[in-house]
Amino acid sequence: MAAKEPPAIAALRRLTQPREAVGHLLPSGATVMVPIPLVQRDPLSFPDPDAFRAERWTSDEPSGAAYLPFGGGARRCVGEALARLYFGTMLPSICRRVRIRPLWPRGEPAVVRGTQLVPRHGGLARVSSR
Repeated sequence: MAAKEPPAIAALRRLTQPREAVGHLLPSGATVMVPIPLVQRDPLSFPDPDAFRAERWTSDEPSGAAYLPFGGGARRCVGEALARLYFGTMLPSICRRVRIRPLWPRGEPAVVRGTQLVPRHGGLARVSSR
């Protein structure tokens, strides 16, 4: 069954007062958009944003408001708690039992699919027992 409310790829807001953005003065009442995939590639919030570094997620959420894989507000993903539980318990258990090696000799470039950045070729890997 298709979702009635698809995930938001951006946050839209109407300015209540003039605001400067990248050298441009935006008037009060203007609608502005913050594209989630671009925010998550911002090197000010995520150093070396195109590299996958699992240690980013082993402590507190990085950069607070910049981390938006589950959206926010009224349209926040209802599966967030389940996903966090899975990533916090199941993945470590699986990784203790198997060795995962990438098939590509270099890191894959990230592309946007839906609202997320993912490896261009899907992150193909070889899995073997430890």
